[in-house]
Amino acid sequence: MAVFNSNLAYTTKLFTEHSTTKKEKLNILSRFDDVNSLKESKSLYKKLSGEMVGKKPIQEAMVSKGGTKVITEESTIRNTRNSVIRENKVYQDPQLTRMMELMNKIK
Repeated sequence: MAVFNSNLAYTTKLFTEHSTTKKEKLNILSRFDDVNSLKESKSLYKKLSGEMVGKKPIQEAMVSKGGTKVITEESTIRNTRNSVIRENKVYQDPQLTRMMELMNKIK
């Protein structure tokens, strides 16, 4: 049970600290499946973390259809390592946007 919890913690940490594709996530999970001790789990985490340091972040975009506007909103968050995490808001429901505008007019 301790090995499973350790593997779970390390995979979660890798997924949240680094941008990975679905294929890379599946590869990481399969590599952690072969681990049999806490020491192996920690060494595999260090190895994978080292491999992912120089990797460029993934950039995602959404293409609008039918002339609808794509709303992007960037926010900046600082994590525990003092590096910057940027989140983009790609889509916002037009009805929700309209309701928020009306609510702001009431205030």
